[in-house]
Amino acid sequence: ARRGDPTKRAVRVIMPKTLVGRRDATTHLGVSLNTDAKSLNNSAKLLTLLRPGHDSASTRTAIIALERFFSERLCRGDLRGGSGDAAAATDAAAIKYQEWFQKHYKLFTKRLTALLSGVGFEARKAGVDAQGEEAAAAGGGDGGGRVAVEPKTQVLALAAVMECARSEHPGRFNNELYAAALTAALRGTGFTPELLGALASRYLTMMDVRYHTYATIAKIANEVRRSGGGGGGAGTESSAHEGGGGMDGGGEGGVIAR
Repeated sequence: ARRGDPTKRAVRVIMPKTLVGRRDATTHLGVSLNTDAKSLNNSAKLLTLLRPGHDSASTRTAIIALERFFSERLCRGDLRGGSGDAAAATDAAAIKYQEWFQKHYKLFTKRLTALLSGVGFEARKAGVDAQGEEAAAAGGGDGGGRVAVEPKTQVLALAAVMECARSEHPGRFNNELYAAALTAALRGTGFTPELLGALASRYLTMMDVRYHTYATIAKIANEVRRSGGGGGGAGTESSAHEGGGGMDGGGEGGVIAR
């Protein structure tokens, strides 16, 4: 990889290597997910912790576990269907697993992007459905039930996005994923000094990341200019990704067996 290439292994930016100092249920789910092949459905349970209204420490523990789970499988080609032999490509179980993986990975990146926007909406507190949650996070409604995301949770979400962006196709950086995450952060309501510091010190030192950062900022500026004002909501999570996370389409917690 050339100098400044964000996909270069030597510049891997820093996700915590262990679930330091925690011995709770979330930690157990994360450890099992990454060590026991029969615990794949823990991913759905951990994904729920990335929604607003959960304990921030549990959310960060879930991000660490899910980033490791998805990044390892992205590198081996699970998103592209590149693992296994030719026969596996036509195997019903392999196809079902790939569909499950793609769906859950997409949900993971959507929820990371929502965290980067800096504010969520606690639907249970306000008594609204998923559509109401999305509208409120976008700036609509009465603003009740808004939940700020802690800065260190945002910084960890950014690190997870960057790991996923470089892991989807090893040797090639997914600038579209990065642009979506950066747009959510810039157009959200919680772009903190901590997030800016992480972006500047860890990522903007790399030439390719700087290029895509400038391109994203220019695009946002043009959109704001055309519309005559700013606006949040870029980091909201589509309600289309809220349902049916299981292998049988019956919800995030559906059972998967391989």
